[in-house]
Amino acid sequence: KVEDATKLWGKTTGEVYKILKEKTGYSQAGIMCVGPAAEGKVAFSCIKVDGRTFGRGGAGAVMASKNLKAIVVKGQGRLNYANLAELKKRIKPREVRKACQDLADYGRAIYTESINELGCYPVRNFQTAVFSEVDKVNARFMKENFFVKSQACFKCPVACLKVCRVKTGRFEGWTVAPEYETIWALGAQ
Repeated sequence: KVEDATKLWGKTTGEVYKILKEKTGYSQAGIMCVGPAAEGKVAFSCIKVDGRTFGRGGAGAVMASKNLKAIVVKGQGRLNYANLAELKKRIKPREVRKACQDLADYGRAIYTESINELGCYPVRNFQTAVFSEVDKVNARFMKENFFVKSQACFKCPVACLKVCRVKTGRFEGWTVAPEYETIWALGAQ
């Protein structure tokens, strides 16, 4: 059903998540929403999907321009497939996981090392393309020091989202591991 979201307009995505989870009573509901940047038609605004960010091409601004603040999904029962046998034959989660083992073990932060080795790592707005201190921000460092568990998007065999705990200091607490783009943008710039 479609509902009036006037009371949600102007709220951040975090606020929207909290309000909609409480309102619907669906603690496990999937939520896709936009925040104030999207409402203001910011060209690079994002859509948040269950805490993850769909951030390419201003999709948030497009969603907000349609006066669409959020979508909440809560499924029940089993998924029905047109041809389950054929689907199982073609999609083999173990093979996907094996092919994506580094991604499964370390998340998207694993790209920091290979991109740095290729000389394509954005450092100081591409004044150089190799980050000499990549070992202080790479996925292996984060796994050794912060990773607690992995989470997956619905039915994804890779589970590249890494739940982390910072045990001491100013940033003590729970969070998710940054992805490659966040690491270079906040680390090497």
